[in-house]
Amino acid sequence: MRLIDRLLEFKIMMERRPALVFFPFLTFALIIRFHSFIPITLDRDEATYAVFADHLLNGFELYKDVQDIKPPGIFLIYSGIQLVFGKSLIAIRFMSALVVAATGFLLYCFKRRWGLSFESSLLSGFILILMFNYFFGLSGNTELYFVWFFALGLLAFKKALTWKGYFVSGLLIGIGFIVKQHIAFDFAALGLFFLFVSIKQHSFWKNFIPMAVMVAGFVLPYALVHLYFYSIGNWEYYHHITYVIPGNYAASHHLETSLKFNLTALLMYLPALVIAILTWRLMHVPVNFKILIALLLAFDLVAINLTGKPFKHYLLQLVIPLSLLAGEGYHLKFLKKLFQANVFYKTSAVLMVCYAICLSVIYKNYRFDSGKELVQYFDNRIEPDDTLFAADSPSILYWFFDKRSPTKYVHPTLTVFPYHIKELGIDIKNELGGILKQKPTYIVVSDRYPHSWFLDELTANYDLKADVEKYKVYKIGK
Repeated sequence: MRLIDRLLEFKIMMERRPALVFFPFLTFALIIRFHSFIPITLDRDEATYAVFADHLLNGFELYKDVQDIKPPGIFLIYSGIQLVFGKSLIAIRFMSALVVAATGFLLYCFKRRWGLSFESSLLSGFILILMFNYFFGLSGNTELYFVWFFALGLLAFKKALTWKGYFVSGLLIGIGFIVKQHIAFDFAALGLFFLFVSIKQHSFWKNFIPMAVMVAGFVLPYALVHLYFYSIGNWEYYHHITYVIPGNYAASHHLETSLKFNLTALLMYLPALVIAILTWRLMHVPVNFKILIALLLAFDLVAINLTGKPFKHYLLQLVIPLSLLAGEGYHLKFLKKLFQANVFYKTSAVLMVCYAICLSVIYKNYRFDSGKELVQYFDNRIEPDDTLFAADSPSILYWFFDKRSPTKYVHPTLTVFPYHIKELGIDIKNELGGILKQKPTYIVVSDRYPHSWFLDELTANYDLKADVEKYKVYKIGK
């Protein structure tokens, strides 16, 4: 039976029960992300969120006792995961796969609301899941979660019939804003689209209240977070993270760095980008749909370049507009012939083999298992009463062995990279000196640690116990 016939049967079944469409997305996400369940540690951002969650659930106060440059949303999400599942790497990875699958499903629902075909809507969801399987979408980072909230808000926007629907749309995107501020550019693009459509249809005043209510919904979570930190007496810390640090965070824009960064985006998403460009002229795609995609792409490109820092996980913000349009590639003649012909199965087999090879390379070289040997070293060595300082080493050690960080700057780069030290206004000598005064039982540090005076103090008072990976393990004893 040809693939197109199977799709028709699937289409009939799924249109009778639309919610069932979610399960193919979830199955696909779990299959192609299975290798992310294998490593025994987390990447350094995930590890930081997990450590924060553990500390917060044990009575620490955010930004006062543990500090990072991220808004509170991602730490609350990880706290929720740990509260429900306990300390579980599998749970963290499963939730990542679940959220990616849910985002693909939301894109499917959004496109069906536009009257676009079942096949192209389904393909958009699968493309998004596949794009999130690249290096930087495997970890449960902030982009993965705020993209999901934006997809929720996007669908609520399309379904809205009254001001209440637009309020919900703004509210959902506003929750995404307290996960990561970059979502504000998506909201701006959506708001500009709403304004454009209202003017085009001569309904500006009719839509004025829905637009205002949508903005109010967006602002509400942000305002409530402000009120919360003010009410518990931690406004000073929250204000510093929210308003002072962003002014220090942006780096100077170097043309060469910006070009390389954007070229990386082009190469990472080249297949989806090429298909999206080819589908632009398809007559059946609504003009307003294309305008929305163009606005989202333009605003997202500004967002990912705004800070001047080439962090490649920023590029994940592009996946929604690219996936939405690339899904229409199903209607391109040459791709449709591929789907309908027997050659599809042979092509699929070749692609799967190539993909398996790529996964092997990714698994071998990816940073997920950074700290694996350290975890294995400390297992059965570290005692319940021992304390630990992971200087520039994986902070996941705190999480694995139920240790409290001796510094509120948990992420290992915050006390290492000069621009982070400057952003946060850290008195590094005072901070590291205070840690030495606490006399941690173990200190794990690399030879590349930039604070030579700290290494001198360390070797004078601690014994070198082991070289593990690229790190040295010191134990107090002199």
